[in-house]
Amino acid sequence: MLDRDFLGLGEIIALDVETTGLDPKRSRIVSVAALKTDLSEARPSASGGVNITFEVFHEVFNPTVPIPKNASRIHGITDANVASKRTFAAAATELRSFIGDITLVAHNVRFDTTFLNSEFCRAGVTPISGNRTLCTMQAVHERIELIHGRGAKWPKLAECGPFVSTDISQSRRHSAMEDATNVLRIVIGLRSTFVAPGTHLVTRR
Repeated sequence: MLDRDFLGLGEIIALDVETTGLDPKRSRIVSVAALKTDLSEARPSASGGVNITFEVFHEVFNPTVPIPKNASRIHGITDANVASKRTFAAAATELRSFIGDITLVAHNVRFDTTFLNSEFCRAGVTPISGNRTLCTMQAVHERIELIHGRGAKWPKLAECGPFVSTDISQSRRHSAMEDATNVLRIVIGLRSTFVAPGTHLVTRR
C-alpha cells in the first residue's frame, strides 16, 4: 500500500513545475513552486483540519526559448510575461540549496524531477537524483482501484479530492503555486484517511 509511504513523514517539499513542452531534453521550465514543510509538526485545527507552516520557493523564469502557444494555453505564461525574468540557471543554486536532501512529493513526480534534473545539469548544479520521491498520482490511483476496481484511469490533480476527503480546486489555467498547494493538501488527505474493507473512505483516528 502506497498510503504507508505517506505516514511518518517529516520534512517534505510539495513540488510543481510548468514547462514549455513535454521533452526535458528540448523543453524548459518556466515556473517552479516548492513548498517546504515538516509534517511531524502538523497540528489539528479547531475546524477539524490541519495547521501547518511552510517555506516557499516560487518563481517564473525566462526559459530562453520561445514558449509555444499550446503550452501558454495550459499555464497562461507567455513570452511577454518572461521577457524581464531571470533564467533558471541564474536561480539554480538557490533552488538546489532550498531543496537540499528533503523528500520530494509531486503529482506525476517523475515528470517534475526529470525536468528539474535536466535544468540543474544544464546549469552545472548537482541534480536531485538522490532525493526520495513520492507520487500523489500513483497513491491516489491505488485508492481508486481499491474502490472501483483495476483498470481505472490515472487521476488528474483536480480529480483527487473525493479519494482523500479533501477539497481540491484548480483554475482553468495551471499555476505551479496552486498545483503545489494542492499536492500538499493531497498529502495531508492521504495521511488522515484510508480505504477500509468494503471500499469506503475512513478518517484515521
